[in-house]
Amino acid sequence: MKRAPGQCLAEIWPDLPYEAKLIIVEQLAQYIREIRSIPPPKGTRICSVLGGPIRNFRMHDDGDTGPFRDEAHLNLQLRRQHPVEDRVAIVAVARAKPHPLVFTHSDLVPRNIMVQGTAVTAILDWECAGWYPAHTEYCMAMNWENWNLALEEWRPWVRLFVPVYELEAEADKTMLSQYFIPMQHVP
Repeated sequence: MKRAPGQCLAEIWPDLPYEAKLIIVEQLAQYIREIRSIPPPKGTRICSVLGGPIRNFRMHDDGDTGPFRDEAHLNLQLRRQHPVEDRVAIVAVARAKPHPLVFTHSDLVPRNIMVQGTAVTAILDWECAGWYPAHTEYCMAMNWENWNLALEEWRPWVRLFVPVYELEAEADKTMLSQYFIPMQHVP
């Protein structure tokens, strides 16, 4: 496997001028539009590129899970099998809304984006990619737990290249606060 040309966006983002950031974000927006247009496999399954289990580190840390029959089945796993009534109201409201399935990178953060000048040369780390509810890319990009203070400035830019789902992102943040609840796999 070859190395992607350019520099990791996480290393240079804080020092880029506004105009360069805008050019990069516009390219990312086009890439997101393109991948979201890839049709899912038949049915409503939430699945990997190969139609099988997905890798989502928010669910558990021991490998792949799913595929899921639909969004409700995925949400049950995300809630650690607890009834939705056991969660705060925002989670219940956000998780009750149905979302279309779209192809999603699911880990689109600066450390996975390579640039040369203002050209995006590669998007790395596709192991978590698959068909997910439409809000997933936004929630993952906004609530990733490995942010550092220098990259906090990145979050407002996410709104320019990924469709915005604020209610879902707030619910996702609430769910993340309960991340270390012991995992039980959904049958």
